[in-house]
Amino acid sequence: MCFAVPAKVLRVAGESVVVDFGGQERTVKCALGEGVNAGDYVIVRADYAVERLTPAEAKKSLKLWGKILEDA
Repeated sequence: MCFAVPAKVLRVAGESVVVDFGGQERTVKCALGEGVNAGDYVIVRADYAVERLTPAEAKKSLKLWGKILEDA
């Protein structure tokens, strides 16, 4: 099973991006092409950033993930 998790882009590193998962940094491949910048929010799935999120979408998704993790 593979989860799609929201993350904030901290920096671009060539064809990869360094993202923040609630305080934990991870480098993932970027499948979005050019135009991803530090401060953007992305969905990460199977170690690939696969979709951009608006700040509103990211806030909603991060809130839901917080609830899921809280209840676990």
